Amino acid sequence: MHVRPFFWIFLATVCVSVLIFAATISAYRMMPMRVSIDQVSITGVNATMVRLHLTDPDGMPIDQASITPDAYMLDMAMRSQQISTRALGQGIYLALIHFSMAGPWNIDIIAHASGFNVTRQSIKLNIP
Repeated sequence: MHVRPFFWIFLATVCVSVLIFAATISAYRMMPMRVSIDQVSITGVNATMVRLHLTDPDGMPIDQASITPDAYMLDMAMRSQQISTRALGQGIYLALIHFSMAGPWNIDIIAHASGFNVTRQSIKLNIP
């Protein structure tokens, strides 16, 4: 049995079309994540608590996220060395930051979660 060249060309065209379609359509897309700072409690140089709320575009809470705060002084090349984060549940996270001295500070908060774009939020504080 002899297969005509038309069928080979047709088969090759279908295979290439399927590969191009598979390369352009992604089944796993990254979704945007919303980070809102609910509360900032400044208790002086000893500790500052930042309460965050992570949600998806529909407003559903995001659990299992990784929160990375970075605090640095605006006037000097100084960073906070004591930072801890804790998940409270329902998309609420608490960051506890100890500052080494009073003055103007900036806190960058970076949130990572599986299936979501990395989100960054910044706040400026004046620590008394």
